[in-house]
Amino acid sequence: MFRDLHLVVEFTPGALKLGMITISNGLMEEIANCQDDELLMTKRDLIVRGTTTEFKVGPDNILRCNGRVCVLDAKELRNTILEEAHKSKLSIHPGAT
Repeated sequence: MFRDLHLVVEFTPGALKLGMITISNGLMEEIANCQDDELLMTKRDLIVRGTTTEFKVGPDNILRCNGRVCVLDAKELRNTILEEAHKSKLSIHPGAT
């Protein structure tokens, strides 16, 4: 399941901070539930027709673009994701603070 997140780790000398971010099943379910948007449904249709390699649906039924989870610009969902990131010990911009 961890490999399905398509996380990338980059090392920057002098700016290494170790931490952990936990994406709960509840958050992933919330993302999946918000993917019934008309625009995202057209992307799913492209997958069914076989006219895109950019978009794929994973075994968790979540739409991804080039391996990244597609998230609508929904204020509540965006705030939930930002809160999860803020609560984690992961530094979003190492060395920037």
